[in-house]
Amino acid sequence: MKNLLKLLSLTGFALLMTGCSSYDYYQVESNFKMSAASDRIPATITKGQGFEANFPRIATIAVKAPDFCVSESQSQRTGTARAETNVMQTTCGVEMAQIESSLAKAGFGVISWKVLQNEMTVSTSHLDAAKKLKADAMFQINSLERGVTQAGQDARWDRRFYITSGGSKVPTAVDSYMANLLDTYAKQNEQAMIAGIEVLSASINASVTLVENGRAIWFYEWNNVQSQEDADQIVANTYVYCIDGYCQPYTPQEYAAYNDQLVQGTSDAVSIGAKAADRRRAVHDKLMKQVVEDMVGRFTL
Repeated sequence: MKNLLKLLSLTGFALLMTGCSSYDYYQVESNFKMSAASDRIPATITKGQGFEANFPRIATIAVKAPDFCVSESQSQRTGTARAETNVMQTTCGVEMAQIESSLAKAGFGVISWKVLQNEMTVSTSHLDAAKKLKADAMFQINSLERGVTQAGQDARWDRRFYITSGGSKVPTAVDSYMANLLDTYAKQNEQAMIAGIEVLSASINASVTLVENGRAIWFYEWNNVQSQEDADQIVANTYVYCIDGYCQPYTPQEYAAYNDQLVQGTSDAVSIGAKAADRRRAVHDKLMKQVVEDMVGRFTL
């Protein structure tokens, strides 16, 4: 009897101690935010001496390609498909055609870069060739590049705190101590998520030279960096539980509900997405088009 009373007393004490413990389960939802399009660094434009006076007289433009070009087809460059067999292809052709098309839309007479290049076989310089073709100015593309940088530059993580219970989450406010603690655990998870994520860019450097005297009157340079609109959404979820002020991260377990109903068959939808390399090319192509359109638009202002 005495032992039974002792056992009941110990059990009651344990239940009392358990009831006094404080359990809290937190979830930190982190959203990766890159710079918006309006926050990107704008193009650098320099107008040389005589630009304002000579621009109204420019009616025909000869386009000069860089000295070296990567050989790619339209589908390869845009990422819309994989080029199985290239029937016809011109080195520099796709990019230069885009520049020439933009200049033509702006109202200029355009002498193709290929025509200018062919004229060079009998001319001493590109300016001499442009003069023979009766061009007023030469649009020289010095470089046109695709770039890649690591995620985390010009970006931020937006975090929201939640109390979780029974599979649901409720937004919560915490004091500065707990906020710093949750931030510390969340940062570890965030860094692991963006370790292999890249931010794409497209850059161009170009200049415009008067054919009659060889004077450079306009310069353009821009590194167009991928913005949030062009990127996949990145969300990191960090889970932390605290017992009597002691906190540490944990991985929640998900249990699938058991259903004992009999079925006669199953089906799965098949979705074949684009390869990572193709998606990458598609974003690069969009950035490149933005660069070309901005360059020609700024020149005609």
